[in-house]
Amino acid sequence: MNMSDACHRSTGGKNIFEDLSWLVRRNQLDYPFMNILIENCDTLEYLTEAGQWTKNPRDGKCFPATKAAARAAKCEAIATFNIVYHIPVTNQFVNLDHGRGRGLAEEGGLQS
Repeated sequence: MNMSDACHRSTGGKNIFEDLSWLVRRNQLDYPFMNILIENCDTLEYLTEAGQWTKNPRDGKCFPATKAAARAAKCEAIATFNIVYHIPVTNQFVNLDHGRGRGLAEEGGLQS
């Protein structure tokens, strides 16, 4: 296990940040407590529902779990990404995971 994994694991071995939907199921929240977003590391923009990128995290597409966000991010034409929890009430972020997308199209392959 690497240090990144150790930071996100409980003593039971389960990823403690994998899914916070249990809070909603138990009616402990009346508003979205945290939104799971994909952040483009190069531009610091967030993926929207329409597949575009925005600087405003409130316009970002919310994912139900970090694994779903990571799967989607790996299909995007970006070099690297972060999976972040965004707390809208305080506009704070918690970085949870990171990885590589499909990558950008190579300059030689683009036509003008």
